[in-house]
Amino acid sequence: MPKALPPIPSYDDIQASSCLSVKRLLEAVRKTFTKIPEHRTASVEYSLVDTLMSGAAVFSLKFPSLLKFDENREEAHIKHNLQTLYGVSGQAPCDTQMRTILDPVEPAQVAKGFDTLHRSLERNGVLREFKYLGALVILLDATGEYSSNCIGCPDCCTRTHSDGTVEYYHQMLAAVIACPNKKTVLPLAPEPIIKQKDASKNDCEINAAKRLMPKIRKLFPKRKIIIAADGIYSKGPFIKLLKELNFDYILVAKESDHVNLVNEYIERRVASKAEEYEETKDGLTQGFCWTNDLSLNASHSDIKVNLLNFWEIKQDEEKPHSWIWITNLKLTRRSVCRVMRAGRCRWKVENETFNTLKNQGYNLEHNYGHGKQHLATVFGYLMLLMFLIDQIQEACCPLFQAARNRLHSRTSLWEKLRGFFTNYFIESWEDIWLSVIYGNQRGALAPNTS
Repeated sequence: MPKALPPIPSYDDIQASSCLSVKRLLEAVRKTFTKIPEHRTASVEYSLVDTLMSGAAVFSLKFPSLLKFDENREEAHIKHNLQTLYGVSGQAPCDTQMRTILDPVEPAQVAKGFDTLHRSLERNGVLREFKYLGALVILLDATGEYSSNCIGCPDCCTRTHSDGTVEYYHQMLAAVIACPNKKTVLPLAPEPIIKQKDASKNDCEINAAKRLMPKIRKLFPKRKIIIAADGIYSKGPFIKLLKELNFDYILVAKESDHVNLVNEYIERRVASKAEEYEETKDGLTQGFCWTNDLSLNASHSDIKVNLLNFWEIKQDEEKPHSWIWITNLKLTRRSVCRVMRAGRCRWKVENETFNTLKNQGYNLEHNYGHGKQHLATVFGYLMLLMFLIDQIQEACCPLFQAARNRLHSRTSLWEKLRGFFTNYFIESWEDIWLSVIYGNQRGALAPNTS
């Protein structure tokens, strides 16, 4: 049976989502980019904002390389589509020119595009839909972005291997808003893990997090926020920073890192001073044991945390899977299941973010250009920014949702979108989504809704 065509979204649905349409979001990003200072002093053929939006188009359309994007850029319909879809007023620069122009751009200026989009999400009530435990749950994790044994830059961290070869690399710390009840995630501006100015040592994930936390609080000054992260964050100095910034937290606690804490928990459990229950449903056994007001460790006895131990046993397995989290949220029988779901939600930063960026068309670890200054980081920001726009469309835009449901995968949707861009004159994003859903006619892209 052929897949049934989804219904045309109603006019009211389209109008309700129009302020968060891809057109409006790209316009907001372009407006932010116009405020980035021009670093060139001579007269220019390609404006900085047009170059940035051309770079954004590369990642929005999921081109596998700058060279593929460059192949047909002089054709009339490519120029037309860059204008109607991305606001590029002139011709896009070639791949070499794009790298040269964007290399000196300060990444922090590009990162402001994320704040612009999140303020729009706040104004339009989208973030309310992501609330969980009365807060926004923000997940933290790091991933590699670039690695080479040959090419480096002043921003590169380095490591020397046992055979003497030197590896140059960039990483980024991702922070994404996620909810256990939603498939989509909303990434914030990532924090680059790169060589810091006047630093003698490599940058690291925890230092990047210390830089990122105040930025998140500045973006959401009044929001209740829960930080969910793995075991490297469940240390005294970082927890104190979270407390100073008025963040709640749910952090993995590895037994090897928290011997005193776990021993105190075990003593309470043996003495029946910890609460516990277990239930089995459909062959799955889940158990909870928790206690409040434990000292984090001997060095930080003043930091009091609550501990949740959760285990799960499937019907065909003998050994349980077990997790331990520490949190400042008070644990009760009514709350432990929701805290557990928020803690386990952390996998979304790996599966829904990094896996998508690496394997579903975004080509996260592909080298689009390293440059001599900031190019790799600027490209990383543009990629994540377009990923954020895609995620907003998936959560909020009826036309995008219907187009996404029409095809088998995201990569199929990106291929269809890229095919339209390189072969047709396109007047609007609405024409693209309707043509994905209902087919199109030759010539100028015109959706066939008959």
